Amino acid sequence: MRPDTVSLAGLQARAGIDAGAWDERAMAEVVNRSLTDAEKNEYAVRRGGSSVEELLARPMYADPLRKHDCAPVTDGASALVLAAGSRA
Repeated sequence: MRPDTVSLAGLQARAGIDAGAWDERAMAEVVNRSLTDAEKNEYAVRRGGSSVEELLARPMYADPLRKHDCAPVTDGASALVLAAGSRA
């Protein structure tokens, strides 16, 4: 069984927090900026703004992530190309 996208995002977020690269407040500030920018976009879905404090007060979804930290699951694709150093 493979981990789902939220589990992988949670592992990545926890690694970044543990390494001191960012913290929960920095994550909430990014979400707040994105929501504020979306409000200015006539094509964006309006969901109402939130302050950083309101975002941090929301419950954990998959520690250390809150629901607003997780992108919706949609169609996607990926590829991996393996080549020897001399051929790459």
